[in-house]
Amino acid sequence: MAEMAAGNKQYEERFGFTYIVCATGKSAEEMLAILRRRLASTREVELLEAAEQQRQIMQIRLGKWLVE
Repeated sequence: MAEMAAGNKQYEERFGFTYIVCATGKSAEEMLAILRRRLASTREVELLEAAEQQRQIMQIRLGKWLVE
């Protein structure tokens, strides 16, 4: 958890926005590995990746909402 917290802080300092990842089906270790990989991205690439992650999260939430 400490590594994830440190990575989140580094990510926000580097890119200027909060780290977002669609966590569904991912372990903590997988999310940390994704964070480390994404820290090497450019800001432009990361904006696209963050938007894609948000899209995936919203798709899952809308799917759940429509089933209810």
